Amino acid sequence: MKRLKQFSAAAVLAMGAVMAPLASASIIDFEDVSGFVYPGYTFLPNGYHGFNWDGGQGSESWVASPATNMWFPGAEAHSGSVFAWSNGGTELSMSGATFTLNNFWARSGWGSDQLMTVTGYLGGNQVATASFTLEQSYQQIMLNFSGIDSVRITSSSNTLIDDISVTAVPEPETYAMLLAGLGVVGLLRRKRRA
Repeated sequence: MKRLKQFSAAAVLAMGAVMAPLASASIIDFEDVSGFVYPGYTFLPNGYHGFNWDGGQGSESWVASPATNMWFPGAEAHSGSVFAWSNGGTELSMSGATFTLNNFWARSGWGSDQLMTVTGYLGGNQVATASFTLEQSYQQIMLNFSGIDSVRITSSSNTLIDDISVTAVPEPETYAMLLAGLGVVGLLRRKRRA
């Protein structure tokens, strides 16, 4: 009986450890970007943090720069020393498996009163949208777009972005595996009692 209790406790802890990362947000802060091969910048590769990074300039839409770059002199990252910005200044998109876009920090690259619109999609259908006016200092863009598989950010000028908070939404198969595991633990416990 003591072994069964230990096994049950270990199973519950293991399942909790598996599910905890699925529910926690991760921050994409661009600090792990390397290879600044152009003068002070590089393009984000597809697959970076599990997303496809695209937009109006195709695979050259998302640019990562250290704070001391030639394009936005004096522009700092919101945190750390690297930020991302929109090449061409009109449209950015990121897509991948289903996720929640919690928030991010953004500022205008040039001037004030820049209109930015963020739109979330699921299966090509628009499910959420919000608009913001950006200034030349970072502001937190609160969204909580839940259950989307892509997001599009449009603006009238270059947008500087940092610290994107996303939460992965587990696939239905993950929940099925969890329930199957709980069922096996329950059967073992019941069989042990008999």
